[in-house]
Amino acid sequence: MKPVFFPVPGTAIGHVVLLELIRLSRIGSNGFHWINLDCKVSCGTSNGVENQEGTGLPGSIQHVLADARAGVLADALVASGALRVLVDLDVLQRRCDLIGRQWHDERLLHAFVRAQASVPMIRQFFRTATRSTIVRLRREMDVPPPAKPRMPTPREVDALLVRWNGLRDIDDFRERYLALHRECGGVWSLASLFAAVDGAMNPDATSSGCIRSSPNSRESHHVRHAPRPGGQPAAGQKLG
Repeated sequence: MKPVFFPVPGTAIGHVVLLELIRLSRIGSNGFHWINLDCKVSCGTSNGVENQEGTGLPGSIQHVLADARAGVLADALVASGALRVLVDLDVLQRRCDLIGRQWHDERLLHAFVRAQASVPMIRQFFRTATRSTIVRLRREMDVPPPAKPRMPTPREVDALLVRWNGLRDIDDFRERYLALHRECGGVWSLASLFAAVDGAMNPDATSSGCIRSSPNSRESHHVRHAPRPGGQPAAGQKLG
């Protein structure tokens, strides 16, 4: 499948590209890589490859661009349409999607720190956030580390679970905890909410003091989206 390209309009970019070609031609650099996107090779000789590729500028181009007179020809060369910048939309979109997810995860990480999430909670939902990273963010954001989570009473836990269940349409558990924190109006820190909700859903894991590992440990994001805590209900499932 051929990549999707679109041309970037404007003569200014063409001039920049031409000046770089002139500079490289004058220093004798010929490490250019070119692709002929319009080339159609017969099926008998192409081996499935539709585009011709190669390295190095043709000698005639280097001869002209390396000459001192090439500078005055810049406008004419750009106007000829010979210099066009093409953007690979597929590669650019994949890279921007990744960056967008990283920005989203970093925003959530900052929100967790600001809402005084505990280190175990942050490490469970952001698998690459080290303790030193959390300490640095707290210092930069002037957020004190949370004290030992103040546990709600059994009646308060029941009320929190009702609210938690009411937010089940939020698939991302990080967003869901933050929404619960906002609904509580800051009465409870994120550390307290996590201890209450996670403790009610996973009493065995809470009593053992273990942090469950993530099956997404191979994910390559800068800040990873951790899985739902084990035993917690999926969206739409009623709490016990």
